[in-house]
Amino acid sequence: MIKKLLVAIDASEAAAGAVAAAEQVALQVNADVVLLHVIEIASFAAADGVHRFQPTSEELRQAGNELLSRTRARMDNDLRVSLLLLEGETAETIISTAKLCDADLIVIGTDSRGRLAHFLLGSTADSVIRRAGCPVLAVRRGVVQLDRVKACSAGVVATRCARSFG
Repeated sequence: MIKKLLVAIDASEAAAGAVAAAEQVALQVNADVVLLHVIEIASFAAADGVHRFQPTSEELRQAGNELLSRTRARMDNDLRVSLLLLEGETAETIISTAKLCDADLIVIGTDSRGRLAHFLLGSTADSVIRRAGCPVLAVRRGVVQLDRVKACSAGVVATRCARSFG
């Protein structure tokens, strides 16, 4: 049975789709939602050593908290939602947080790049899917509605998706 969803968010369109999907799942199965935004400070370091403007850790925290608050404000008021802002390597932080908060399902957006791009660059969603200790619902950009959600005692989620092709 799904009692708690961990939803990993950033400012992307794919993450917005993940939030919408998680909201629908949570409402259908009466689950709690944990919205997680991970600040990965190392990702702002320049690989070539050239000094560039980099946001401070405080600026990143403020932007992360604003993102979490805006996201929560767009969600159904009947949902039980917790907001969580953490620093660390994104995929590892999502996986460890899911374990620590006893999440039954991780919901994450995916940008649906091509196979070559995934091979060369990797993907947070791919890493989470491969390594998570619970089921993961990866939502592509453009998913606008989950028609049905079925939750069984093993925590497996089956869905039918309607896509936006506009």
